Amino acid sequence: MKEQNFDEAESKLKVLYVSAQTADPELSTRALFELGQINERKGLWVQALAQFKECELKKKDLASFKAELELPARLAGLYATMGELQTSEKYAKQAEYNLQVYIQQINFNNQKAWWAETFYHMGSFPVQFMTEENWNNFAQRFHSTSQYLIRSMEFSDPVWSERSFLLTQEFFKKSFELLTVTHSDSEENGVLAASAIKERINLLEEILQKIELYKPINLDNSHTVSAFYQTLDDYKMRVKSILYEL
Repeated sequence: MKEQNFDEAESKLKVLYVSAQTADPELSTRALFELGQINERKGLWVQALAQFKECELKKKDLASFKAELELPARLAGLYATMGELQTSEKYAKQAEYNLQVYIQQINFNNQKAWWAETFYHMGSFPVQFMTEENWNNFAQRFHSTSQYLIRSMEFSDPVWSERSFLLTQEFFKKSFELLTVTHSDSEENGVLAASAIKERINLLEEILQKIELYKPINLDNSHTVSAFYQTLDDYKMRVKSILYEL
């Protein structure tokens, strides 16, 4: 969505959020949730967090899967992006607990597209705002919610599984681009910069190790997740190569 479209949607949602508070609280809270999503996509973390926290207070007015799955996962991701890892972990555990309840209620095989979309929304984040300065926080967010993107891929849905795959690829692509820049700085500035890149590489290696834990036993069941784990081998080799050069 272009910035102009974001602004237009935001203006309409703000009006709806205020005007429907008394007459239709559910509509008002849905508008607030969408405002949070827009601000998150625009990189306005504080505003998005405030809106999602208000949604948490009004979660009875949200669809149950949004209130119990997507909302805590998004809060976990936002707190990770902002560097508040302890609070992020609290919401991540809440999302995972609620997820186990839903898994008992909604059959994977009967609702594949629904699950692929739900997992995508639980794990997605605005990777376009990742920079050298905030890479660590984005990496922590990816560390916190990457399992949901992998679960989305497992359903091989042509829309949502593919979006999850592309998001993970964009994260790693940008990460290696930024690491290349940092590596260049380390050669110019010596030990301090080299220490910084090693810290980032160690976090990236930790992320790759965690992702390996979510690898399905039979990759033949999903061409999307199979393609993802094939690219993972390349990422591991690139990490080893950078570490060798340090």
